[in-house]
Amino acid sequence: RYPYATAEHEVFHRTVDDCAIKRTYPGTFGVTPHNKGHQTAATPQFYLRRLQLMNEVFGAGLRLEGVSFGQSLLIGQKGKQPSIVVSQPWIQAADPDRPHPSEAEIEMFMRSLGFEPMGGAYFGWCRAKDAVRVVDAIVDNFIQSADGVVPIDVVVFSQP
Repeated sequence: RYPYATAEHEVFHRTVDDCAIKRTYPGTFGVTPHNKGHQTAATPQFYLRRLQLMNEVFGAGLRLEGVSFGQSLLIGQKGKQPSIVVSQPWIQAADPDRPHPSEAEIEMFMRSLGFEPMGGAYFGWCRAKDAVRVVDAIVDNFIQSADGVVPIDVVVFSQP
């Protein structure tokens, strides 16, 4: 198990194939952003579409591993609740003492892919040509690898 907690999933390092394994907390699937900055609980469909867009836009190599069931930490949810389990290649930081890129490096990376800053969103970016939006693009959700900036946990969605 990776020692750092995240808001939406547990992370494990599977050494046999050098992959990150992410398991959503039982009964939760991240958040769904809205235009005015509000967020609501995401559905499994939104979460899976988000992962598909991560692959299409960023070449993330995410794979659905399966579904597991466990006790939810949410008040009022009884019984075993589903978690979505996915894998993606483990990204090694070029400098372990500075694993994340700077905001300026993230901006250069996002602009190189045709994204522009999106006002009124939490660290948001938009790409006009295909209506793809990216939020939660904070430095902790990127790794500075030897090959450059790699997004590992941003929220990607499309919005006409």
